[in-house]
Amino acid sequence: MENTRKVTCIALDFDETLAFIDSSREEFFGTWEKRGVPKEIGEKAYKEIHDGEGFSYTGMKKALKNYGYDMDESFEKELWARLEKGLRPFKEAKETIERWMNKCPVVVITAGDDSFQKEKIQRTGFSHLPLIITKFRKKAEAIQTLLKKYGAPIVFIDDKISELTSIKEADFSKKDVILILLDRAGKNKKSEFEAISSLDDSKLTKILGF
Repeated sequence: MENTRKVTCIALDFDETLAFIDSSREEFFGTWEKRGVPKEIGEKAYKEIHDGEGFSYTGMKKALKNYGYDMDESFEKELWARLEKGLRPFKEAKETIERWMNKCPVVVITAGDDSFQKEKIQRTGFSHLPLIITKFRKKAEAIQTLLKKYGAPIVFIDDKISELTSIKEADFSKKDVILILLDRAGKNKKSEFEAISSLDDSKLTKILGF
């Protein structure tokens, strides 16, 4: 894929795109499992809050309570400690973003709980970027807003195929929106979307033209 028109805006996801928490999923889910929550209940509660109002530690505590598991005061403290210890930007993210900003607007489009997402973005040093917070698989409306503001074509980068698919299903023209999959681990060899391994991947540089 090669863009022949000047990109008007670069939009990108936050979690696992700009920043990550350096700890395993097992450790994360273990926060409630070791407090007596069965694995299947924890996964169900997590999916409900993640796909609904947007994940937050307070929201997860409420979701578990709805299933009859009342977490103690140490629950959220432990989750915040994990975040404090492990949250960090990807090594190339800040430098690459600064370079892009000299060429066109750069906007973060992230799904989740408003206050929780803003907290993470501030902690990782990206709060200077324009921000749109949506719900899971609801980023198409944000893309439309950017098209109206900046014109086409815009580039959108996300690590989740489901999010890219939801935007594709909104029937944007390929000339208007260029969808890029950030696949740092190289696990999606057969994806229909153009894949890059990092934000400074030479393939993306070619698409952007700078």
